[in-house]
Amino acid sequence: MDFAQFEKEISDLDGLRQEIRDREARLHDEAVENIQNLIDQLKIKSTELRFADQPSTKKGGVIRPVNPVAPKYRNPESGETGVRPRPHPGLDDAGD
Repeated sequence: MDFAQFEKEISDLDGLRQEIRDREARLHDEAVENIQNLIDQLKIKSTELRFADQPSTKKGGVIRPVNPVAPKYRNPESGETGVRPRPHPGLDDAGD
């Protein structure tokens, strides 16, 4: 096989790859349109749907991220947390 033939086959292959991408895009667009029509016809709510890019619960609900709570530090030797106790709001400063 000469170099010119090799370049032609590479070009043909690139053309076929582009054709595949175009067909996949058309199929995707048709699928989205068909799904949207079904959602509209059946009056499906967004809360009834789940998507692959969203983690879900067993009941189908979406898990929302929760702000993590920092663990309290406790000195293993003394048991101290490094947090000073706060006065009870009902007591005055004298400690009565």
